[in-house]
Amino acid sequence: MLANSSIGLLVVPVTIYVAGAAEWGAIAVGQSVGSIATIFVALGWGYNGPSLIGRANPVERQTIAIHSLVARAVTAPFITAGAAFVAFLLAPTLPWAAVIACVTVSLGGLGMSWYFVGDGQPQKLFFWDGVPRWAGNLVGVAALWIWHDIYAFLWIQLAGGVLASAISCIVVISQGSRVPRDTWNVRAAFRGVKNQLHAGITVVTATTFASLPTLVIAALAPTAVPVYALGERLVRFALMGITPFLQWVQGWVPRATPDKPVVWKIKWATRVAYVGALPLGLGVALLGPLAGHLLSAGVVELPLALTVAFGVVVATSAVSRVVGMACLLALRADRAVAISAVLGAIVGTPLLFVLVPLQGAVGAASALALAEVIVVVYQIIALRRMLALEQGPATA
Repeated sequence: MLANSSIGLLVVPVTIYVAGAAEWGAIAVGQSVGSIATIFVALGWGYNGPSLIGRANPVERQTIAIHSLVARAVTAPFITAGAAFVAFLLAPTLPWAAVIACVTVSLGGLGMSWYFVGDGQPQKLFFWDGVPRWAGNLVGVAALWIWHDIYAFLWIQLAGGVLASAISCIVVISQGSRVPRDTWNVRAAFRGVKNQLHAGITVVTATTFASLPTLVIAALAPTAVPVYALGERLVRFALMGITPFLQWVQGWVPRATPDKPVVWKIKWATRVAYVGALPLGLGVALLGPLAGHLLSAGVVELPLALTVAFGVVVATSAVSRVVGMACLLALRADRAVAISAVLGAIVGTPLLFVLVPLQGAVGAASALALAEVIVVVYQIIALRRMLALEQGPATA
């Protein structure tokens, strides 16, 4: 993930320099549509999969992996095709580039990175999922720089993403425990999907809302797309930087031991999240304008009001990923996590349509920040209540 983040930092300035800010904005629109599509492709396993794998025995893990693969393979072509059509319509300046970018992100939902996280195998996550993916990005950026062809970059990036998903699936299935042949049954696989209801609600709501600002700006204030897209990219880079810790916590918290029960691990993880989120958010808020200037070579400037809002998003998202994805899911409180996501979207979505016409990118970031605050506050309250049930009046 750190490698992907570093290469992502390279992709932005090269793309803006070679193709231009408007063209890069079109690609960002395609990636936003793909971000929504990939959650439907993943069917919720990318969200609660690590916790499920962390609690399961070897046979159960293999069954979960096979069911997820079968169900996703059936639904992915239809979802990806629909998303590509939407991307084509929303990016008239460079429609086919938006389509390829959309498909690349969409098909990322077929990967098995969540399995490696839950199984506590960071080396496999790095070699079998990370290396092919960032190699495609790196070779694509080199092709873009040499030939100044945005499509060469996009096709190579797509190839790297598909290769990463294919390799990770092969590794998980081939090295897992033996299971009955009927595990591959489509009906059995979709019965497993039914158990993903709360995870599906959470990830669909959260990711759709996170991608919605770019689409609303593209429709209501299109000139602000490059500014918002660059700021949103800084948010992703900041969160990618702490992804190794987040992935480790997701696999570590559910695995109780006699000397370190789940409640102890939750308290430890939340304290680290509370302490670490503040400097991370402040860094994005205060250094964001300079980072945006450097990444875009001065072509796109990020106002301080925008980066402050994004700093709030980063800080609250970091806490939420620990409290919600690692701790509440470890306590099987999927419903609470789903409710928090829905509440954030209910408040944030109408604000987007009010603030974007008035303030453009800053309005969109402000709506997103308020929604994230609501999500994390609800999750913290829910976690405190769950811990009180586990051990009396204890709190997170």
